[in-house]
Amino acid sequence: MTTPRPVSTAAAWAMPSASATTATPASLSSRNQSRSRSARQSSRARRGMSTSTSARSGTAPPARTPRSVRHTTPAAAAVPTTICAVVEGRGKARGEIGLASVDLNGAVAELSQFSDGATYLKTFTKVHYFSPIEVVMPSTMCAEKGSKLFTALREHHPDLDIVNIPRKFFAEEKGTQVSRRVCAYDFRSVRFEVQDKFYALAAFGALIKYVSHVQNMVFAPNSLKIIYSGNTCATMMDATTVKHLELLQSIRNPSNTAHSLFGVLDHTKTVSGGRFLRAELLQPPSDVMTIQTRQEAVEFLLNNQADFEQLGDLLSRFEDMESLITHCIQIPHAQDATTAERRIGSLLRLKHNMELVPQLCQHLSKSSSSLLGTFAATLQDGSFAAINDAIVRVFHEEARVDQGALNRRTQHIYAIREGIHGMLDVARRTYGEAVADITELCQQLSERYEVDLALEYTAQRGFFFITQSKAQLPAAFKQVSKSRQRTGLVTQELQQMNTRIRESMLEIFTLANTICADLFAEIRAHLGSLYRLTEIIAMTDFLQSLATFASFVPTRYVRPEFSDTLAVKGGCHPILMSLNRRQELVPNDTFASKETSFIVITGPNMSGKSVYLRQVALLQVLAQLGSFVPAEFACFRVCDQIFTRIGNEDSFETNSSTFMVECQELNFILRNATEQSLIIIDELGRGTSPEEGLGLCFAACEYMIQLQAFTFFATHFSELCRLDIYPSVEK
Repeated sequence: MTTPRPVSTAAAWAMPSASATTATPASLSSRNQSRSRSARQSSRARRGMSTSTSARSGTAPPARTPRSVRHTTPAAAAVPTTICAVVEGRGKARGEIGLASVDLNGAVAELSQFSDGATYLKTFTKVHYFSPIEVVMPSTMCAEKGSKLFTALREHHPDLDIVNIPRKFFAEEKGTQVSRRVCAYDFRSVRFEVQDKFYALAAFGALIKYVSHVQNMVFAPNSLKIIYSGNTCATMMDATTVKHLELLQSIRNPSNTAHSLFGVLDHTKTVSGGRFLRAELLQPPSDVMTIQTRQEAVEFLLNNQADFEQLGDLLSRFEDMESLITHCIQIPHAQDATTAERRIGSLLRLKHNMELVPQLCQHLSKSSSSLLGTFAATLQDGSFAAINDAIVRVFHEEARVDQGALNRRTQHIYAIREGIHGMLDVARRTYGEAVADITELCQQLSERYEVDLALEYTAQRGFFFITQSKAQLPAAFKQVSKSRQRTGLVTQELQQMNTRIRESMLEIFTLANTICADLFAEIRAHLGSLYRLTEIIAMTDFLQSLATFASFVPTRYVRPEFSDTLAVKGGCHPILMSLNRRQELVPNDTFASKETSFIVITGPNMSGKSVYLRQVALLQVLAQLGSFVPAEFACFRVCDQIFTRIGNEDSFETNSSTFMVECQELNFILRNATEQSLIIIDELGRGTSPEEGLGLCFAACEYMIQLQAFTFFATHFSELCRLDIYPSVEK
């Protein structure tokens, strides 16, 4: 697929309305002046900038470029780059939701179709899970009054950018045709899963149409990984719960991820590992077998420290497989030198990864863990050797990914073997002669003017001279840069030589582009293996990150068990535990069962009630991730949903008072919680008078007691202690 095009191409979809951005493919050739941007924004747009209009205000939001640079840290790579499409059935099918998503950098499409309730909990959870840069919806749902789903989505995600396109593009036939055309061969079985999922296919067809015309991304045939996730075995958490528990960012400082659960768990070595960790935090698995398989792998890594460290070092050497697959399946519109150089760089990084696969397989094969052993067996696939052989037939074996502008460009120019293309060999000789002439010129000018000159190179300027001399230079030199110690210089002759070099490079990369295109076409036959390798790297990195987290204080972390009871002895808050390793924390015990499912917690201010409530929920999330937990003993009941009502704040965006926010969040919990849920409530009723707050608490508590969900209720109302007349209430 190609890189996103400038903003001005997106403008052709149509005029923004007061509720959402409207898009009309019939006007793709037009230029809407009200949505156009200046040419200097085009480079940012090509790197995936969201150009949609804010669904909340109808005005253009600040330009966002989620992947404007290549991420060098896993934490930075956790930023989503996904676009979603959502559609709801009409008439008797109302409540049936179809959702499709495409990761602009991950080359993965995910389809979902499910029946949702009146509160759209599943839809909100899915949208928050993907954190899309844009959501595409039918124009009929985004009319002036708007459908119930559209209105609820704007209220629940006020910062979400919603784009609407005509309903006719949400058609099952178009979605079916597109899925058959772009789906990779190894994932063709998904056709049987989605053949009767009308709304999921409709959303997918509209999404690919939108991405194709606005983002200008074209997928090669049989190249895209398409998966279907209907009723996944995962614990759902809404955006409010994720915020209150500080899963991804700190409440006090949202830009600080270090003081969040993601921050203390994130010891990943790869970009894909960081993405996987973030995704799992938002939807921890609820299948006990999956959790225990992960625990087994983490325990093996903790018990084999030497292998554990070697595995981490090996993973850190892998390049980002998701971006490499994206380059592999893209069909660039512009077949220019820049495209060719990017392709050569991608092939060199892919070659580097293929050389590491046997080493990773060897490390994983030593494991007694069934999960890691399965990974090792998968890596024995001959496709990885076939990909490496295909690259080595064209590229030099010693060609590597080098740092530095000159070294990197030299590797790109000479990466392809001699004899592959005669004209390419001639062009490279011309380039080599031009570089030699520049080197000779540098020596001649140094001797003629008795000035110490050195050559440097940047992609923007080309070759230029560097000197540390502070004496006045001859008029032949033109200053191009100046620092405290060094001065950058050029001459007219050097500028002419740089022009010759640029012409030679243009010819080289133009000829190399065809060779690389043929090589990528050959590699696409093994795309299934590359997708599996990406999953293995991400999961292995995720597991070693959990092992690293548990290895800091190994005597305080235990492998949790699972039953129908929640029992923790000597538990600690995992974020505070990691950030205050030198300070001894006061451990707390926790117990809840079917017989005692409602726990009332009282105490004075600053006694730690809120910290304790978050600790219970965070330990639950950690356990379901497959991680060890900070406690002496831990046993959990797998929950299907986690709800929280913590904090005392109003909402300016929705014009809601503190009490209204409390009532809205409580209503959301009571309408969606089940017997298998975990509910955390901190001081309900503080936004109104004590009498009304107490009445609200009694009514809510009695409902949750009958529900029998595990509920931890902190309060200053001592009258709530009278609830102990119910046998399932524990104070």
